[in-house]
Amino acid sequence: MFSQGSEQAPSGEDVRHQAGRAAGIVQDNPLGLALGAAAVGFLVGCCRPRPAWRTRSWA
Repeated sequence: MFSQGSEQAPSGEDVRHQAGRAAGIVQDNPLGLALGAAAVGFLVGCCRPRPAWRTRSWA
């Protein structure tokens, strides 16, 4: 049996509540947010392949 779409999608009130929580976390701990963003950026940068000019030998 298939479930209703309304059972799976969050309500507008739930979305507003989660947005308010996220805003509160950012205001309470901006340094943690900055460190987390830097860590995510570092991991994304490590996962990308090297460009051709970086793998060329300059010697």
